[in-house]
Amino acid sequence: MKKKLLFLFILSCLVLANTSVSFAFQSTSTASTKEALSKSYSSRNQTHYYNLKPGNFPPPKPTETFNNWWNYPLVNHTPHHNGYDKIFSQYESQRVEGKFHYGKSRKDLEGEWISIYVWSFSSENPQWIKYGRRKTDYDGRIYFNIPEDKRLPLGISIVRMYVEGDGTFADSYIQIIRDREDFVVFDIDGTLTLNDIEFVKEFTSELCDELYQSKAYPGAQDVVKYYVDRGYNIIYLTARPYWGSDLSRKWLIEKEFPFGILHTKYNEDTFEENDVYKTNYLNKIINKGVHIERAYGNATTDIDAYYSAGLYSSQIFIIGENSGIANTVPISTYLEHLETLNQN
Repeated sequence: MKKKLLFLFILSCLVLANTSVSFAFQSTSTASTKEALSKSYSSRNQTHYYNLKPGNFPPPKPTETFNNWWNYPLVNHTPHHNGYDKIFSQYESQRVEGKFHYGKSRKDLEGEWISIYVWSFSSENPQWIKYGRRKTDYDGRIYFNIPEDKRLPLGISIVRMYVEGDGTFADSYIQIIRDREDFVVFDIDGTLTLNDIEFVKEFTSELCDELYQSKAYPGAQDVVKYYVDRGYNIIYLTARPYWGSDLSRKWLIEKEFPFGILHTKYNEDTFEENDVYKTNYLNKIINKGVHIERAYGNATTDIDAYYSAGLYSSQIFIIGENSGIANTVPISTYLEHLETLNQN
């Protein structure tokens, strides 16, 4: 499955190269947001920041060796580990999931130990606590059920999954919600980015040894911040594949978008139609207690998913060529949209 997707991206890379697409890296500022920032994306000797700053992580010294000899060469390649954000109601079981892989081909880290640490922002005395360890499976994944006596409290916790062999890690955010909490949903490609192929260009540029960063609509960050400032939770709901979650979070961080739960397709969702995938996810979290106040998108699949999840036309905001269709609220530009929001 992953190989098929990788082949498609490599093919796209060749097409982009033959059509003389130029890749230009856009530098970004690191101005702080209204809250302290926190670490949520990492590769060796590189750190980027996101909302909600945990205390300094006291990592154990890496063993500098792996259990399996065939994993030794991986330390010479860039880690692209993925932690998967989750929303749970206060009543259900809690689970951590992560995937560990390296290099352009996303080679899986098989049969290696991962230590699991948690920092809960809503705890009275927050600190990094080790919850346990798990060994990666044949697909480079771990699954860890949080023990009942260590259940995460209401609010947001960061889970750090630390590769014991080389000291790299993946972060994920878990949000425990009450019976009802308000959220605003944002699609990414073509909604926050200028078009639907920005992620393809960014991923294929990596394969072609180029540098490219997806371009964001002017003012998109400010619209998301508008809702955060008014107390809404944010969900970034994208049909990007699971192995693109590290690039997606890195992009959100570097473009200074506010913190939000990031949800990408999983293995079982990969070839599901985007409207079906998004509808299923939205209905799932609605049943947990999520109340979706508004949702933003650009594609007809976004519109179908939002309507299928029970939203009204006045709650659905569409930018791009499909803006305003099916009685949705049209967005011409985010800058104009923000002015309208501030007037209401």
